[in-house]
Amino acid sequence: MKTIVVLMSLAAGFLWAKPNLVKYYTQLEEKKLVAAICNLPRESLLAATEAYANEQKPKHSETVTLIELVSAGYLRIDDLGLLKNQDVVVSLPASPQTVLIRVRLPSGHDLVEFKDGSIMKLPN
Repeated sequence: MKTIVVLMSLAAGFLWAKPNLVKYYTQLEEKKLVAAICNLPRESLLAATEAYANEQKPKHSETVTLIELVSAGYLRIDDLGLLKNQDVVVSLPASPQTVLIRVRLPSGHDLVEFKDGSIMKLPN
């Protein structure tokens, strides 16, 4: 009987703690992604998007993914840090968009850096 009470107490404790642990882990991952965005080499990124726009002349897109920039040789994979495994889109220089970088989070939200340097989490 005591074993059942102990097991039920542990299960109740886990069920109470799980949402808090998930929330903590999600916030920690988002903080890491914000740091990764801040650590992107700005000059290299802007030079890469400008070179891509001039040489590739994309007709129907105002954005390019970081992976496309790496694949085309405009950026090094080492420059991406934690963002190399993320869905990241960068606005091209001539784009009227105010968003410079957009990272899709597993939650479906977007973490965006605006051209003024501010970073914000947006709902999907």
